[in-house]
Amino acid sequence: MANPFHVFKKDVGYFLKNRMLIVTFIGVALVPMLYGGFLIKGNWDPYGQLQDLPVAVVNLDKGAEYEGKPLNVGEEFIEELKDNETFDWRFVSEQAAKEGMISNLYYATITIPAEFSENAASLTSATPKKADIIFESNSFYNFISGQISENATKELRNKLSQNLTEAYSRSMLSQFTALSDGLSQLAKGASDLHDGAVQLDNGAGTLSSKLHELSSGAAKLHSSIGQLQDGASQLNTGLQKLSSSAAALSSGAEQLGAASTQLQQGADKLADGTGQLKDGIGSAKDGADALYAGIQKLIDSHEELASDPALQALLAGSKQLSDGQSKLLQSATQLAAAQGQLQGGLKQLGAKFPAFVSGSKQLGQGAVQLAQGAKKLKDGIGQFSAGSGTLASGASQLATGADQLGTGADKLASGSAQLADKLSDAAKQTASLHADEKTIQMVAEPVTIVANDDRKVRLYANGISPYFLSMALFAGSLVFTTMFSARRSSSDEADGFPLFLSKLLTFGVMSLAQSLILSTVILYVLGLKVQSVPLFYMYTVLTGFTFIFVVQTFVTWLDNPGRFVVLLLMIFQLVSSAGTFPYELLPSWAQAMNPWLPMTYSIRGYRDVISSGDFAHMWSQAGRLAFYIAIFIMLTSLYFAMTKKRDRDEQQMPVKI
Repeated sequence: MANPFHVFKKDVGYFLKNRMLIVTFIGVALVPMLYGGFLIKGNWDPYGQLQDLPVAVVNLDKGAEYEGKPLNVGEEFIEELKDNETFDWRFVSEQAAKEGMISNLYYATITIPAEFSENAASLTSATPKKADIIFESNSFYNFISGQISENATKELRNKLSQNLTEAYSRSMLSQFTALSDGLSQLAKGASDLHDGAVQLDNGAGTLSSKLHELSSGAAKLHSSIGQLQDGASQLNTGLQKLSSSAAALSSGAEQLGAASTQLQQGADKLADGTGQLKDGIGSAKDGADALYAGIQKLIDSHEELASDPALQALLAGSKQLSDGQSKLLQSATQLAAAQGQLQGGLKQLGAKFPAFVSGSKQLGQGAVQLAQGAKKLKDGIGQFSAGSGTLASGASQLATGADQLGTGADKLASGSAQLADKLSDAAKQTASLHADEKTIQMVAEPVTIVANDDRKVRLYANGISPYFLSMALFAGSLVFTTMFSARRSSSDEADGFPLFLSKLLTFGVMSLAQSLILSTVILYVLGLKVQSVPLFYMYTVLTGFTFIFVVQTFVTWLDNPGRFVVLLLMIFQLVSSAGTFPYELLPSWAQAMNPWLPMTYSIRGYRDVISSGDFAHMWSQAGRLAFYIAIFIMLTSLYFAMTKKRDRDEQQMPVKI
């Protein structure tokens, strides 16, 4: 086996003798620099040149009136744009803007509508409307410029919104004095409300107590209505009987009146008979007295007769008859007197009977009316019973409601006291709020974002360089394989390990040259600022080695088809490495490929050494690139180990120019 470095030395000697090869080598070494340098320089600071980007501005605002003063926000916005150098503002008519967009004279158009000021002034009205600015980007002309102008316009819109808010805040804060006075009055009213609520609470307690008593009394009244209903029923029955009896009484009174007339007539006849009886008894007494006197004389005149028992008995009998006639006469006299009284009484009774008959009739009518009234009373007591039940239920509900009213009044008293305190505090706070410019600006923009620039990439070139540098080194590696063979050598002894070592050193030297030239131009010609110059050189060399040994493996094993595979690999890496858009925005298949492709780690490490300064993370990415280098060097060596001998034609080093 030849000396391993002998093949390499022969290849170098052959290379140095051929000027065309030297020129080609130098040209290939410059490819990454040209590729990366022009890309980075062309995208160095595109956002710093926006003042050259023409944007049309159309003002159609008719103006409005706000708080008695003219308002024209459109004109104010135009004046601000004239002092704003974000874009090349072109203040044109609506028609000129349309024609300019069609002919690609403008990258965007900003239109202020006719009702812009009117809508802006409506914020404090009952029907506020948004004040819109119409933005139209000319993405057909250039998509990126449309995005840039749209983002910048959003900042202008926010600034305009802040200006409008300041105007509203100035107007609003000027009303805070009146608001403070109103809040003071409200606080006083709330205090009065508290006093009233306390009184209401006390009254609700008394009302609740009385309503509970009313509920209890109503319940008792309802329970006693039953007895009253029974009594009313009995009264109704009795009065119906009384009515019937009164009718009979009236009829009997009429009959009695007729009988009293007859009785009086009989009494008159009785009085006449009694007089006659008295006269007859008087005559009989006189006869009895005369009989007794005659018998006595007879006895006196005839002594013999005195012992006659019959005569004595006749004498005694005449005596008794005379005495009896005296008594009978006395009785007849008394009877006559009584008969006179009877006759007088009957006359008086006869005189009273018409009134008695009339009264008995009225009694009958009154009894009927009383019976009817008793029935109504009975019915009314039934209704009263139902009403008393309703009263009892309502009184109970009122009592419950009064309890709730008391609870609510208590809460109202507590709440109104707190309200009065809060309103008083609010009045004091609003009274201390003054409408100075500092306060107005604070109200208009209460929250500001304070940027922390520790991790901010200031130039677009710094942000895109990791992507372009990786592309440049990969492209340079691919171009090198098109100019120099990955399999053949100028040495007759080239085979196996010596040939592998020669190719490995040749590819390594080319990658080193490309990396050093690219790094030097980027740092010192373009002036890219990095966190560490030595680490930037080191990482560029490591990235170059990674890509060139990956390319060498595919081209060594597959030759021209290998270059096609490398081209596909480059395409996949450009899409999947998250060099421009974040990893999360990549398609799912690209996210799946991301961790398997070396450009992913070259871009991450470049970001650390150029922008973030996170060197620990950079070394982690460098370790992954070293792993790729080791794997692909072993794969390339495997090819040469499997191919010991080469045809002489294959051992000659043709140059592809």
